[in-house]
Amino acid sequence: MKLDNIENQEIYIDKEKELNSSIRKINDEIKENEFLKDNNKNISRQLEKINKAILESDKSLKEFDKTVFDNMVDKIELEKKKDNVYKIIVKMCRLCYN
Repeated sequence: MKLDNIENQEIYIDKEKELNSSIRKINDEIKENEFLKDNNKNISRQLEKINKAILESDKSLKEFDKTVFDNMVDKIELEKKKDNVYKIIVKMCRLCYN
């Protein structure tokens, strides 16, 4: 790009640096979102396998291991959708699906 016609080249260079920095941040956010999307797909597949195994099994859960549960689940959120209808959101521990 020609800078001959620009009165203050420093302003142009500073703006270019600012824009490049913004682009890098956006690209980093895109990579993070792609990583999260892939991990969410992985969790969904694991939950589907667990659900299938539970449905195919004649046995019911006889014992609950609170320590294992607490180490796997980071947070559980309850989101109200409509009249008395709620959505349960389980956020898994990041180490559990890496």
